[in-house]
Amino acid sequence: MKSLLAAVPFLLAASPALAHDFWIQPARFQVEPGAALAGTFQVGHGTLRQRWGLGADRIPLLADFFGSTRRDKKGDLRGRGPADFVTSFAPAGLHVLALQSTYAVSELPAIRFNDYAKEEGLVPALVARRQAGKLNAPGRERYSRRAKALIQVGQPTPSNQMLATHPIGLKLEIVPERNPYAMGASRALPVHVLYKGRRLANATVKLTKLES
Repeated sequence: MKSLLAAVPFLLAASPALAHDFWIQPARFQVEPGAALAGTFQVGHGTLRQRWGLGADRIPLLADFFGSTRRDKKGDLRGRGPADFVTSFAPAGLHVLALQSTYAVSELPAIRFNDYAKEEGLVPALVARRQAGKLNAPGRERYSRRAKALIQVGQPTPSNQMLATHPIGLKLEIVPERNPYAMGASRALPVHVLYKGRRLANATVKLTKLES
């Protein structure tokens, strides 16, 4: 499984799947209410990134979460052209654009899978393989992708802190404990990872600067 939080020009990734990191890349992270915002879905590592390139049939969820309001955005998907989606947001405040994909399967030879699991901190998978005596067997992973992009619409509102730090209910989700748009001089951004609504222990979290 995969869950990503893109906030300002940064990416946070928890437990990346075999198919590389994945994130929502809007053209801008700050827009005016009602203004059109285009974006793409990106997959890769660091500068080795490309458009995801899968169709709407692989996206059961694309929605705008604004407090208790959820607006379906699947109608804003674009099958072709320079953008994967073109959408807009209202009212002013901090909106969370979220995506969930359908499941896919990846398989690697034993050595490559074990190395991947070690590099990405997937300790439970390694422990399970060792206990089952399958460290020398090919590794097979069933995964789906989940992503969040925090979009500042218009001027900040008093509810921005709550909107930024409130879980939206994804099965696997990174939740910031501070509003990324108001970190202050410390630039510290504490987060926690939720799996089925509960905090996930020993999760590997990575930070990537999207503009590099």
